Amino acid sequence: MELRNSWYKAEKGKHFVLTEKGKEECASYKYKTVGEPVDEYDYEAVEWSVDNGYVIETDIPGWTKGLKGYEVVYYNGEYRLSAGNPQIFPTRKAAEVYKKHYEAYAWFDEDLVIEEVEYDGVSLSEPKMYKGKEVVDKEHYFGLDTHEVGEYFTEDMVDFFMDLLPPACMRSNCSQIGEPCSSRIDENGEERTTYSTFKKVDEEIWEYCGDCFRGENYMHGKDVPYVRQGDDTDVKYQMG
Repeated sequence: MELRNSWYKAEKGKHFVLTEKGKEECASYKYKTVGEPVDEYDYEAVEWSVDNGYVIETDIPGWTKGLKGYEVVYYNGEYRLSAGNPQIFPTRKAAEVYKKHYEAYAWFDEDLVIEEVEYDGVSLSEPKMYKGKEVVDKEHYFGLDTHEVGEYFTEDMVDFFMDLLPPACMRSNCSQIGEPCSSRIDENGEERTTYSTFKKVDEEIWEYCGDCFRGENYMHGKDVPYVRQGDDTDVKYQMG
């Protein structure tokens, strides 16, 4: 492991988990599980927790080298560039949805391709199913840009989203992440912000509704016009 700025970083394929000593002596770990990470950032641990023996570095169960993954990229001459932040998707479906989403940006006009790559990590388990569709949990979540309207999410995932910021709306039929994700023109000609929206459809199951106006759970309205700078005749539209 490497120590930097009072934090230890685990070696590749390893993470930090709680010890018996940590559970007994550290009040903040009292309700955590021995042998499990104390938070989601399990590849890092604060210096005092390692030095006191409260957490230890150990192998990540199921860590595998050479897994098949997918990247969404484009080429500018000899340069290979990622669409957005570099990311390897464990499934081709996720890469295809991400590619479709990115191509919808009015300001982007490059030719995207999906390329197969290898990566090291943990193989995905079989997802839970609901009405013939996969249910997205933490393990199978790769960013909202890889998921489509109508997909199902676990309640734990929706709780996670609602905890990111004070929600824009929080009802069982309309729970919205607090940060606006886009904007659209409504039927009255007013430009309004939109929010990533979920509605509860069954016990512990929520449906993704896309980016909707505040307090609503369905998408409508028109895209906001987008004009390329320096060419008043080239009018496109931003994604709604």
